[in-house]
Amino acid sequence: MLARTRTVLGIEATVVHDVARENGEVIEDTYDWYAQDRTGTVWYLGEDTTSYDGGQVSHEGSWEAGVDGAYAGIAMPADPELGAPYRQEYLRGSAEDQGVVLDVRGKVTVGSQLYRRVLMTRDYAGWSRRWSSSSSTPAASATSWSSA
Repeated sequence: MLARTRTVLGIEATVVHDVARENGEVIEDTYDWYAQDRTGTVWYLGEDTTSYDGGQVSHEGSWEAGVDGAYAGIAMPADPELGAPYRQEYLRGSAEDQGVVLDVRGKVTVGSQLYRRVLMTRDYAGWSRRWSSSSSTPAASATSWSSA
């Protein structure tokens, strides 16, 4: 049975299991560790990642805050400020994702549901601010605070 929590840096973190598939085949199987502090900020404390590519298995990208110079990152700021950058994860040369707050009151429609007061962020990998999207337009992600 999967443990629902894991202790990282003495902090009880929630374990989130994420499986990515391509054409029905598992290409990545990840356990992410999150914790929320008293102010409401949600921290990203690390991940145990297994990637599959053409019969090859890799654990590259796995990291844990407090191990080998890795630091916790912010998954969701408690009080996001427009234009504020934040580090989502950090292990030099391996996990260097960052984000910036684009909007704190965005609107997003998913299917027929309209969501208001959506936190919009732009995510990028590494310190060079290379956008994580495969197109020329940076990827934006949204998190809803409440529905319409």
